[in-house]
Amino acid sequence: SSNNRLILIIGFCLALLAAIALQRILARSAEITARSKRSLLLILGLGAATLAGLAFLFGRDEPRDLRLALAMVGGTALLVALAIARPARARVYLVGVIAITMTDLGLSAFRYNPHADPDILFPTTKLIDFLRSDSVSDPVRGGRMITIGWMMRPETHMVYGLASIEGYDAMEFSRYRHLLDRAGVAAIHETGDVPAASRPLLNLAGARYFVTPPGGVVSGEQMRLAYDGQDGRVFVNEQARPRVSFVTRWWTLPANRVLDAIASGRPDPATSVALDEGAILETAAGGEPSGAAPAITLVRNAPGSLAIRVEGNAQAGLLVISDAWHSGWMASVNGRPEKVLLANHCFMAVPIPAREAEVTLSYRPGAFTLGTWVSLLSLLGAVAIGVARLGGAEQR
Repeated sequence: SSNNRLILIIGFCLALLAAIALQRILARSAEITARSKRSLLLILGLGAATLAGLAFLFGRDEPRDLRLALAMVGGTALLVALAIARPARARVYLVGVIAITMTDLGLSAFRYNPHADPDILFPTTKLIDFLRSDSVSDPVRGGRMITIGWMMRPETHMVYGLASIEGYDAMEFSRYRHLLDRAGVAAIHETGDVPAASRPLLNLAGARYFVTPPGGVVSGEQMRLAYDGQDGRVFVNEQARPRVSFVTRWWTLPANRVLDAIASGRPDPATSVALDEGAILETAAGGEPSGAAPAITLVRNAPGSLAIRVEGNAQAGLLVISDAWHSGWMASVNGRPEKVLLANHCFMAVPIPAREAEVTLSYRPGAFTLGTWVSLLSLLGAVAIGVARLGGAEQR
């Protein structure tokens, strides 16, 4: 896998060298002789053959990824050869080299390494398969994992499609970090000892899976050993709160007191939710839930996008989602925009009516929208400048 990363870097360097060569050709096209063209073609051919040999040598066990690497290298080499053979059309071929390079970088943005199979970079184990199957068996319940010791490198849980209580460091919400610090997660990572005072906060965060090295132990009540193998152990916390739930009661407190109240375990998060003081709701808080619990279905579960269906709720209430709140989250209920409330110190809640509701949540932070427009305008400006310079050169 590391060799395939090397191929990626070599391919990018080849594209840079090709662009430099084309720039010189465009600047000195009248001075290039037939002998110079033959020399350039020979050097290019040797370079392409060397890269193809490296790709074959280091990627022979991964034919699919080898083909992709060879396509990038071969396409770049072909366009440079055409530019040398036909300098009058060199600008067209330069655009092709840029397109190939951008495609390669785009693939890198959507996959960890487009020239290597993820199953080779991050091979799965029986423990990983267990966590995957158990968490997807009930998407509404979900469940986050917490590792004891160095059972998994930071952030690699995302590669396996698993949810970790640590989330993603670069996107960590400060309030969520306060909750983890208050729960003593750092000490739990090291020792596996879960203090009773930490349980209400860990349960609220949905810490369902405690993953330990082989033979490891996790202390605490209602910790069930669900998997025991050579690659580690998984203890299941049966008290963990589901990812999505419905409540009919809520209460408000000053922001600096919400976490203290939740840590005390009062009131019960299974029946009510804590909102920051100042939260405005058009629906008054209800009493005890009446009738059976509503049916909640997670229709869509994608990064930055959720679709949830709630049916059979006799009263209006709040749909509580144990994902970190951020001002970039937008919600709609039955097609109408709805506010996303800051609930339980750092999570989300959306008001929904009685009987049934179709709730959609999408993450659209203002900075992302602004960055998108700046990037598009910059691209259009670069294209406009290029066209203007090309037109000026032709007139001269």
